[in-house]
Amino acid sequence: MFAMQSKNPLTSRIALVCLLLAGCGAAPDFVHAPPASYLAPLAPAVHGVWARVGKDNGERVRVSGLADGTVRIDFFKTRPSAQPVPEQPLMAQALHFDNTDWLLIDMRKLSALDGGKYTGSAPYRLIRYVLDDAGRLCGSEPGAHLFGEAIEAGKLEGKVTADVMPRMRVTVTSAGADWVTWWSLLPASVKTFSQPALCFEKMD
Repeated sequence: MFAMQSKNPLTSRIALVCLLLAGCGAAPDFVHAPPASYLAPLAPAVHGVWARVGKDNGERVRVSGLADGTVRIDFFKTRPSAQPVPEQPLMAQALHFDNTDWLLIDMRKLSALDGGKYTGSAPYRLIRYVLDDAGRLCGSEPGAHLFGEAIEAGKLEGKVTADVMPRMRVTVTSAGADWVTWWSLLPASVKTFSQPALCFEKMD
């Protein structure tokens, strides 16, 4: 799906993708990242160790951020298992636009952690993250169909490819500033995200 190559396709790739990409569903791929002006530091409450809600298999992520918006995600386990975790952290970017907090994942970096190489041309994926009233950190991706409709209507540049229904493959080639502006101007009532959201609970 993400043009990743791996020596262990059933091990660390699955762990990484399921941890970081909410639901692994249809979501747009972006050729261009948002402008650096949208970089923002993580909220202090997001720093710490998190475990997936409802499925505690011992996998943990330690999240820490720098003032420039760089996010470090370390993976570890609290008990042994046959499924390895990356020894190196994943470096991502925290963004804020449209009154929303986002995490920008570079699939080239994600693939490298899994011992593979990203071979596509649209390496960026976008995750909305929300710290809810229960203290859970939940992530979801913007719906692909909205971007696909905008591309087909000439509002954005890109490509829409049919996939296994009801999913579609949407590649956005518009400049980062352009697709961010388009998204921000959409009414809140029409914005859709992958469901269900992937949620984590804090462990420290």
